[in-house]
Amino acid sequence: MSTTPAPVEDDLATGRMITSRWRPATLRMTPSKEDRGLFGHPRGLPWMLNVEMWERFSYYGMRAILLYFITDTVASGGLGLSANSGQVILASYSAAVYLLAIPGGIFADRVIGPWLSTLYGGLVIMAGHICLSIPVVATSWLGIVLVAVGTGFIKPNLSTIVGGLYDDDDPRRDAGFQLFYMSVNVGSLASPLVTGWLRERYGYHAGFSSAAVGMGVALIAFVYGRHKLSA
Repeated sequence: MSTTPAPVEDDLATGRMITSRWRPATLRMTPSKEDRGLFGHPRGLPWMLNVEMWERFSYYGMRAILLYFITDTVASGGLGLSANSGQVILASYSAAVYLLAIPGGIFADRVIGPWLSTLYGGLVIMAGHICLSIPVVATSWLGIVLVAVGTGFIKPNLSTIVGGLYDDDDPRRDAGFQLFYMSVNVGSLASPLVTGWLRERYGYHAGFSSAAVGMGVALIAFVYGRHKLSA
């Protein structure tokens, strides 16, 4: 005996995903081959590329100077821990970023959707970088935790949004993800140069401030670009 599937709730307020393709209702996306913008890709793609590039700028920029910050002397602006302790903390932080992506993805899937998950994750990351930019030991540790948690929310969801710009059989899909990962490389290449220079010139907290600015630019692109995702 066949059963009729229950209707899917159109929950625009919470941003829950309403289709099997993981498309959040709040983005109001209508993926189709007729949606063509820059380089023939959907109009929302350039905005999501900017979001990913600047988010990776903030992440890798902070990570490039984090170990030095942990192990440098207090007089030089660091936390004054041993090299071994610094390595353990950095390894734990890196592991947490990837492990937290699991509950971050589940929470987005079952509760708030990828749009709100990415937005809230970005806000938490920026708050973490701001904490790191304050020359206080307690806020520095809080900042490291916040960046790890926020990245766990963004990492599994931004690529979901990019995938939702395309129909499953759209031939542009693979090329779109190639551009997406290219934006990752651009952000990760440029950020250590910027934060490293700022650290040498003005100190660690200036470097962390630039990471906060990068995440702020990513959030602006994400919020504004949301309105470009409709076909």
